Amino acid sequence: MRAGLAVLHAAPPLGQPPRLMQLEPMRVQKKLALVIGNAAYQNATPLKNPINDALAMSAELRRLGFEVIEANDLPLRDMARAIDQFTAELERGDFGMF
Repeated sequence: MRAGLAVLHAAPPLGQPPRLMQLEPMRVQKKLALVIGNAAYQNATPLKNPINDALAMSAELRRLGFEVIEANDLPLRDMARAIDQFTAELERGDFGMF
Protein backbone atom coordinates (compact mmCIF):
# COMPACT_ATOMS: atom_id res chain seq x y z
CA MET A 1 0.00 0.00 0.00
CA ARG A 2 1.36 3.43 -0.87
CA ALA A 3 0.34 6.58 0.91
CA GLY A 4 1.92 9.81 2.00
CA LEU A 5 2.33 13.46 1.25
CA ALA A 6 3.30 14.57 -2.21
CA VAL A 7 3.82 18.29 -1.61
CA LEU A 8 4.91 20.38 1.36
CA HIS A 9 5.01 24.15 1.63
CA ALA A 10 8.48 25.05 2.85
CA ALA A 11 9.16 28.28 4.70
CA PRO A 12 11.34 30.42 2.41
CA PRO A 13 14.07 32.79 3.53
CA LEU A 14 12.78 36.29 4.29
CA GLY A 15 11.89 38.24 1.18
CA GLN A 16 11.59 35.18 -1.09
CA PRO A 17 8.35 33.62 -2.33
CA PRO A 18 7.22 30.27 -0.89
CA ARG A 19 8.44 27.19 -2.72
CA LEU A 20 7.12 23.66 -2.98
CA MET A 21 9.13 20.61 -1.99
CA GLN A 22 8.52 17.18 -3.47
CA LEU A 23 8.44 14.38 -0.91
CA GLU A 24 8.86 10.72 -1.68
CA PRO A 25 5.71 8.64 -1.11
CA MET A 26 5.75 6.61 2.09
CA ARG A 27 5.24 2.86 2.07
CA VAL A 28 2.85 1.97 4.85
CA GLN A 29 1.54 -1.35 6.10
CA LYS A 30 -1.70 0.01 7.52
CA LYS A 31 -3.45 3.36 7.93
CA LEU A 32 -5.09 3.76 11.35
CA ALA A 33 -6.96 6.78 12.70
CA LEU A 34 -8.39 7.65 16.09
CA VAL A 35 -11.26 10.13 15.87
CA ILE A 36 -12.62 11.61 19.10
CA GLY A 37 -15.82 13.66 19.23
CA ASN A 38 -16.86 15.22 22.51
CA ALA A 39 -20.11 17.15 22.73
CA ALA A 40 -21.27 16.47 26.29
CA TYR A 41 -19.10 18.13 28.89
CA GLN A 42 -19.88 17.88 32.58
CA ASN A 43 -20.06 21.61 33.34
CA ALA A 44 -21.08 23.07 30.00
CA THR A 45 -23.98 23.18 27.60
CA PRO A 46 -23.80 20.28 25.12
CA LEU A 47 -22.19 21.26 21.82
CA LYS A 48 -24.14 20.75 18.60
CA ASN A 49 -21.62 19.53 16.04
CA PRO A 50 -18.67 17.54 17.45
CA ILE A 51 -20.32 14.13 17.08
CA ASN A 52 -21.55 14.88 13.55
CA ASP A 53 -18.11 16.23 12.64
CA ALA A 54 -16.41 13.14 14.09
CA LEU A 55 -18.76 10.80 12.21
CA ALA A 56 -18.16 12.70 8.94
CA MET A 57 -14.38 12.61 9.51
CA SER A 58 -14.51 8.87 10.26
CA ALA A 59 -16.50 8.19 7.09
CA GLU A 60 -14.05 10.18 4.95
CA LEU A 61 -11.03 8.47 6.50
CA ARG A 62 -12.60 5.06 5.84
CA ARG A 63 -13.19 6.12 2.25
CA LEU A 64 -9.45 6.89 2.08
CA GLY A 65 -8.58 3.40 3.31
CA PHE A 66 -8.09 4.03 7.02
CA GLU A 67 -9.14 1.70 9.78
CA VAL A 68 -10.89 4.03 12.23
CA ILE A 69 -11.30 3.85 15.98
CA GLU A 70 -14.19 6.11 17.01
CA ALA A 71 -14.48 7.52 20.52
CA ASN A 72 -17.41 9.83 21.22
CA ASP A 73 -18.45 11.46 24.49
CA LEU A 74 -16.17 9.35 26.63
CA PRO A 75 -15.07 10.11 30.17
CA LEU A 76 -11.36 10.80 30.53
CA ARG A 77 -10.53 7.24 31.65
CA ASP A 78 -12.22 5.72 28.58
CA MET A 79 -10.62 8.29 26.28
CA ALA A 80 -7.21 7.27 27.66
CA ARG A 81 -8.11 3.63 26.92
CA ALA A 82 -9.01 4.55 23.33
CA ILE A 83 -5.64 6.30 22.94
CA ASP A 84 -3.88 3.25 24.43
CA GLN A 85 -5.76 0.96 22.00
CA PHE A 86 -4.79 3.22 19.09
CA THR A 87 -1.09 3.26 19.98
CA ALA A 88 -1.07 -0.49 20.73
CA GLU A 89 -2.44 -1.25 17.25
CA LEU A 90 0.23 0.81 15.47
CA GLU A 91 3.27 -1.09 14.30
CA ARG A 92 6.47 -0.07 12.54
CA GLY A 93 5.61 1.04 9.03
CA ASP A 94 2.01 2.00 9.87
CA PHE A 95 0.58 5.47 9.36
CA GLY A 96 -1.34 6.78 12.38
CA MET A 97 -3.61 9.80 12.51
CA PHE A 98 -5.07 11.12 15.76
